[in-house]
Amino acid sequence: LAIMLGVINEDTDQTLDLLAELISTKKNNAEAHIFAGEVFKHVAKQVGFFSFFGTIEKGLEAHVKAFELSPNNDYYRALAGSSYTQIDSDNLPKQRSLLTGYKTPNTGYHFIALMDMAQNDRDHDLMVELAEKALKESVSNTLVVERAAQAFWTAGNVERAQNTFLRACL
Repeated sequence: LAIMLGVINEDTDQTLDLLAELISTKKNNAEAHIFAGEVFKHVAKQVGFFSFFGTIEKGLEAHVKAFELSPNNDYYRALAGSSYTQIDSDNLPKQRSLLTGYKTPNTGYHFIALMDMAQNDRDHDLMVELAEKALKESVSNTLVVERAAQAFWTAGNVERAQNTFLRACL
């Protein structure tokens, strides 16, 4: 709770200290690392320019650690894979390697991660193809529908993006 209050109050120093303590005391807890990774993304929006990339890097490390601790969790795999290229596109091979190992390749998280990778690879045709497939196979997953809408927007299909965003809201 103190971590979330730090985020809400934009007390980045306190939040970063608490996240470091959480990670050090829960070294083998995948859920703690996923939580930390998600919070680091929020804190990155609050820190100054010179701390931004370091904070994003900490989020990546937390997501990857969570996946290492729980390698059969598709959600953790997707977050780790998507986190790789939030820093720079040099990590695209790491992202690609991580995302090829899905045990259940038709989960909504799989589609999100693959759309992220296609966007990072600047393959808009593949990204739209994945968005179409995701909408057919994961229609009840709001996160997938929202990511598909982002894919259409990025590819320049504004009308399809707007309709899909509306669908995500309903």
